[in-house]
Amino acid sequence: MSAFTQFRGRIARTRLRSPLVWLRHLGLDTADVYLASYPRSGNTMLRFILAEVLSGIPSSFDSIQRIVPEIGVHVHAHPLLPGGGRLIKTHEPYRRKYQRAIYIVRDVRDVMLSSFARETAVDVLHIRTLDDYVRPLCRAG
Repeated sequence: MSAFTQFRGRIARTRLRSPLVWLRHLGLDTADVYLASYPRSGNTMLRFILAEVLSGIPSSFDSIQRIVPEIGVHVHAHPLLPGGGRLIKTHEPYRRKYQRAIYIVRDVRDVMLSSFARETAVDVLHIRTLDDYVRPLCRAG
């Protein structure tokens, strides 16, 4: 995991989150459509599919940020939709600005397995078993 990603994760849990979210949402337009989901719910896969279908450009991890970018880096996104709208990925909770959105929902059990696998692969977990990972999440509700 990059140092920037770790830094961003630490900032997201402080009072600086609100101004950072506000900053990331600058430059949005009413014609934009948001691909919204909880992390690890298939948003990136859908971005690849929609990018190829709507733009005709083969998708790659390099091109996807220009065709269907994440919120916060959307300034130079390709307008793919009628009226100059762009597709923009977000994991933010619902906001009034998200007037046109596609909400992606995935079975929570699959999300949990995917999160555990990813966090284990990038070595951010101090937990090594799925049972130890799941127990605190089940109690958090």
